[in-house]
Amino acid sequence: MKILVQNQIIQIMATFAKPVNFNEIHTALDCQYKERSLRRWLSELTERGLISKTGQKKGTRYGLIADNQNTQDQQSTKPVNNDFSQVLSTASRQAIANVRRPIFTRQPVTYNDDWIENYKPNQTFYLPVNAREELSTLGMSGITNERAGTFAKKIFNRLLIDLS
Repeated sequence: MKILVQNQIIQIMATFAKPVNFNEIHTALDCQYKERSLRRWLSELTERGLISKTGQKKGTRYGLIADNQNTQDQQSTKPVNNDFSQVLSTASRQAIANVRRPIFTRQPVTYNDDWIENYKPNQTFYLPVNAREELSTLGMSGITNERAGTFAKKIFNRLLIDLS
């Protein structure tokens, strides 16, 4: 887990053109880790010589070392290898990596008015028939002709068992 997070930190730092402060890194990670843990990982990366640290206290800036940046540029074309890498396709992993990039590094996309205006409810469909059928079967609970709330009760009972 620690190595995956450190690789994620390095990938995020590779997206910045100049050294950045702690808050920018924390925000780019969607604040999903505690500040203390992130500071520890940054100091470990600094000790290993993968990133540089300049300044002190609030003026501290972290930057990617030039040699490491070249290797990161080569690795950035590869999909992110997370815990779910065996489950998701390459295209899915690439899409997740693109969404996790900071907004200012993403490619802007224009809005297509015709696509929305040409839609006619219950006549045109955005998804092919096989995808709609698959989603429909996944959405079925398998419970028919039972009182309202039965399915939700079963889910809550499972949740209570898992929590105990």
